[in-house]
Amino acid sequence: IWGDVSPSAERLLERLAQLQEQLRDLLHRLQAAENAAYSNLAAKNAVVASFQGQISAITGTVLLMSASLFKELDRGMGLNITA
Repeated sequence: IWGDVSPSAERLLERLAQLQEQLRDLLHRLQAAENAAYSNLAAKNAVVASFQGQISAITGTVLLMSASLFKELDRGMGLNITA
């Protein structure tokens, strides 16, 4: 899609794809957890909160890696947008 990109950009793109897959998996697992039967509301809330915490952490990583990718692509294309 980008043509020739640096090895660093390729690694970032690959890692972002992995993180996207992890997010999909966590979202499916969260949905299953929300639909599961629990002994009480506190147990359900604890499980759901755990998934939400994991999703938040991965989302933060995606944002940081996206910024790194943008900088790498900017550097590679010589646009100097992030300078």
